Amino acid sequence: MTTTEHRAGTAIDDSATPRAATVLRIRGRVHLCSDTTIGSSGSDHGADTRIARDTVTGRPLWAGTGQAGALRHHLAAVLGDTHADQVFGSGDIDSSVRTTDALAYRSDGEYPTVSLRSGNRIDSASGIVDHGAVFTDEVLPAGTVFLVDWSIRAAVGQLIDITAAFVRAVDGLNDDSIRLGKRAGKGRGATSASHWRAEVHELGTAAGFEAWYTRERTPHWSEPNEKIDSRDDLAAHLDTVLPGVAERIRTLRTIDQRSRIVITAALAVAETILEPEAAGPNETIRPATMVQAGNGAAEGDHGPLARSPLRRPTGHGGEELPIDSGSAIHSMLKRHARWVLHAIANRADNPDTAAAHADTIAEDLFGSSTRDNRTPRRLKSSRVTVTESPIHDATTEQLPHVRLNPLTQGAVDNHLFFENVLVGGTSTITVTITRASLSDLGLLDWILRDLTHGIGPAMGAATANGHGRRVLTSATLDIPAGLHDSHPARWHSESLSDYIDTGGALRDAAHHALDNAIAEGIS
Repeated sequence: MTTTEHRAGTAIDDSATPRAATVLRIRGRVHLCSDTTIGSSGSDHGADTRIARDTVTGRPLWAGTGQAGALRHHLAAVLGDTHADQVFGSGDIDSSVRTTDALAYRSDGEYPTVSLRSGNRIDSASGIVDHGAVFTDEVLPAGTVFLVDWSIRAAVGQLIDITAAFVRAVDGLNDDSIRLGKRAGKGRGATSASHWRAEVHELGTAAGFEAWYTRERTPHWSEPNEKIDSRDDLAAHLDTVLPGVAERIRTLRTIDQRSRIVITAALAVAETILEPEAAGPNETIRPATMVQAGNGAAEGDHGPLARSPLRRPTGHGGEELPIDSGSAIHSMLKRHARWVLHAIANRADNPDTAAAHADTIAEDLFGSSTRDNRTPRRLKSSRVTVTESPIHDATTEQLPHVRLNPLTQGAVDNHLFFENVLVGGTSTITVTITRASLSDLGLLDWILRDLTHGIGPAMGAATANGHGRRVLTSATLDIPAGLHDSHPARWHSESLSDYIDTGGALRDAAHHALDNAIAEGIS
């Protein structure tokens, strides 16, 4: 008989004890990198959605069930349902992962800021705001930190495989695959994760059993461990407590079953002009202006301030910068996509039928629309997601305006007002199309070509006055394997212009697929 000495001096009969599991505890920090709303409808401040809060401390929280759901969904998309069931369970399999509610902190450990952010739905056909379609959300700003505490319980022979798959799920917090809360497709809820700590508890030993069930369960703020601050460090750190898991993680990171088109683009606040040259007109780019109706102040330095740039905390550290609203980027792409689709439909043999197919393609890609009081029989979510990115290297200028009498066209006395406008600057946005098809690539190709020449819907307010012009100055395009070839393809900024201008087999095939989808409909 084998025995283990207990601290109190009694003995545990190991031979009579069933083989116990091993528990791996993982703790870390999930940082918000854009405005985030995790919660439900209704707010004490009149907002349409409110942040979920802990009933004891009042702090905003990320529920454990929401953590498990986000991680499982990402793992199923990347590795398939079999791995997701193995890690997070199914109808007849218990979950190996336990999550706890995560409380929110500021980066200095204090109570996080909760602010209000308003928006207005834009009609995709006209580009005009829908009357009365205003919404207001409570948001947690970038720089907010959630303290996460996860545990994996499995037999020794299964722990490495389950842990490696779990880490593959956690990768989604760092590569923009997992976003939290509402309006995630419009750039909200971006995250990064870091500062990992891991420990193993052998429940088959008295010391391990005691250490696990007497552990500190109440989350509390402590200064971060600066030695561990990246995605790869989680694998390396786990390998020190669970040897062999890092190699398994590296293997799983080579697998991605998603079919996604991803473009990372530099979108400048600029406009193109044609200058006469001896050999023909030369197209040049110069800075433009953009007027945003984001967070204008009631009073400026010289008088009433009608508008000012939308400035929000951004990135890991929460630095406040002017941003490109994710809703505005999504709306701009949707409006131009509809324009391209209907332009192609107009040259089809049966323009009316093709126009109906064009609307169906737009709805399948950007989600269902209820414009013109039309309610689809089956609502579809958008397959296009965008990031909400800061605008760098922009300057702010203040412009004076005077209100005119609509009858006399003369200036109205005492009605001078000002607005702050952005001049120049560039944002780096990421656009992702999930469940991508070759016709999606064909449509994206037309949009990219137009944006490189400054042809596209202007963004922001006062666009009729020439504000809000944008030009795509560089991009990287990732095309998944199986879309046209058995291997994935990447077009960098220096070769993207060649792809757009000279075409090739891939571009020709994509255009042909789009023309067929508009003429014959999508299945």
